[in-house]
Amino acid sequence: MFGVKNHDKYTTVVITGSGSAANESVLSSLGAGKRILVLTNGEFGERLIDLAEIHELKVIRFQLEWGESFKVADIEKAIVKAKPDVVAMVHHETSTGMLNPIEAVGKICKKHKKLFY
Repeated sequence: MFGVKNHDKYTTVVITGSGSAANESVLSSLGAGKRILVLTNGEFGERLIDLAEIHELKVIRFQLEWGESFKVADIEKAIVKAKPDVVAMVHHETSTGMLNPIEAVGKICKKHKKLFY
């Protein structure tokens, strides 16, 4: 499915659970001490922060009021200033019904060579 050619170096793991279970799986795999910039404007962004802190990641918050829209230029400034290893945000913040601009943020992360989750 993903074009992996050296299958012997990878293991596929099926996880049954909620979206939060998937988030915890990813965040826990980053390794303690990594710097993560979390963009949050609702309940599930806050949950990303909670999970990151539980797994001893160094959390840098970019926090807006619930339902407030991110400005892409401000996100890029935050990435440049914070110098995170990873940037994380919720696409569909269902607590407020908002869609966050993941495509634009993904392009910024690629430009600055940051892992984007």
